[in-house]
Amino acid sequence: MPHTTISLSPDPVFSAFGVTEVLRQAVAFPALVALANHDPLAATIDTVRDAAIAHGDDRDNFLTEAHAALP
Repeated sequence: MPHTTISLSPDPVFSAFGVTEVLRQAVAFPALVALANHDPLAATIDTVRDAAIAHGDDRDNFLTEAHAALP
């Protein structure tokens, strides 16, 4: 199993523990949980947000491609 990490933005909570990177899989998991929301709009927004965060420094490209895919 690959162990891809993404860099965290400077965050006082994480930096207090010396955490600068996190597994991408751990960050992407909330996107799957968000899909279970009963409100379709909230599920969509939360899923896209969580997926973008999981892309790390490449999140701008992810959001650009997601926007282009919308009709």
